[in-house]
Amino acid sequence: MEKFEIVIILLFLLFASFYFLEFEKSIRTIFSNIFFFSLAFIASYSCFLNFKKFGKSLEGRVWFLLGAGTFFWGFGELIWAYYEVIKEVYPFPSPADIFYIVGYFPMILATFHYFSYVSFPLKTRKIYLAALVSLLYGLLSLFFVLFPIAISNLNLLEKSILMTYPILDVYLIFSGLLLVEAFRGGALSRVWFVISLAFLFTGVADTLFSYLDWNGLYKLGSPYDYIDFLWIAGYLCFIYASTYERIAVERIAKKIKRKK
Repeated sequence: MEKFEIVIILLFLLFASFYFLEFEKSIRTIFSNIFFFSLAFIASYSCFLNFKKFGKSLEGRVWFLLGAGTFFWGFGELIWAYYEVIKEVYPFPSPADIFYIVGYFPMILATFHYFSYVSFPLKTRKIYLAALVSLLYGLLSLFFVLFPIAISNLNLLEKSILMTYPILDVYLIFSGLLLVEAFRGGALSRVWFVISLAFLFTGVADTLFSYLDWNGLYKLGSPYDYIDFLWIAGYLCFIYASTYERIAVERIAKKIKRKK
């Protein structure tokens, strides 16, 4: 096992310890909020390191966009922490949602970049499979989350924000699945598999958040905040994928030099 993999596992266990061990609620709230925005910014920094390494190439531009997305999410986490820790109020809806939602668009552009500039040897069956999985996820979101929220008594702002997250996540999940198939067996297969897991974890967490918030179950100190593990797993996946690619490329470069 690589050193960075051990660090990622330890980070996850550290976060878990503040949920399963007996700490005061205030301490746990402060720790989890700091952990969230720190992890998001670390993920962003790691993605930007890949941009620095690959420059303005396709790979570099994709990592820049992924870094920008996680950077906006990090600001969202920072604003959420301010409201939850300093003001001690439940921060939804809040300015944090602006940064969360804006962060999706660089992510979407990153997948568009690959689809636009690379000819993928995708079989029709694989496209249908990815579309089917995304459609099933979208239908579940529609019947259990989107439609109930649309006809609820929530104000227009809350409805719009709660419905935006699951809709954007459907695209990320679909494009992530396609990219996994496109790179299957190649040097980037593990990278895009892990990024797709990040999209999946984030998507499921957002959908569950929309459902729980609509039902009034996700509040300050909510017992349902265990969905936080999904967001944390998503950020860790971005850190893993970007770090793994840097290490893999460096090792390939060293092998080439030895052969010469």
